[in-house]
Amino acid sequence: MQDMSLNNQKRKNISFIARLVVIIASVAMMISTILPYARVEIYGQGFTFNFFIINGEFGDGLFFIVLGMLTILFAVIQKKIPLLIVTILLLLLFIYELVHAINVKNMYGYMLTFKIGFYLVRLASLIVIGSSICYFITKKTVKTVTSNTPSVSSYTTIGNHLDEVPSPVSTEPVQTEHISTEENL
Repeated sequence: MQDMSLNNQKRKNISFIARLVVIIASVAMMISTILPYARVEIYGQGFTFNFFIINGEFGDGLFFIVLGMLTILFAVIQKKIPLLIVTILLLLLFIYELVHAINVKNMYGYMLTFKIGFYLVRLASLIVIGSSICYFITKKTVKTVTSNTPSVSSYTTIGNHLDEVPSPVSTEPVQTEHISTEENL
């Protein structure tokens, strides 16, 4: 019995740590979108931009910020199913952005260099995805089952007929039908 409670305590600790890592990595992911993302050098001029605002318009970093805020929200309020859904969306966005970055790198070649924001947003995304999955697996949902029948120990006392247990009492009203003899004729 003690091993079972020790196992539950370990599970609770891992779940707490995973949730904390989700929150910290989500903050790092959101901050990384405003760091220098890439630098393009064309005809001797260099342009550095971040992932959040590109040429005065919102970039794809906005999606990382929104998903990061949602992961923080669901981790704080401990809702594992919505957190898993947001994590799946983050994984799909991660794959899309990685493929897009490879295509852009192939198009610009040596003129494009990725900066710290590029690497940090990907690293933080992977940490959020991994720790969210860990939190989903380790968070144990405890469901209490309520029963209308009291336990045997509540009816028995030491020295008073330990083998006699009264049957459970139903709280539902009993309906009886009154059949008159006139209706039968």
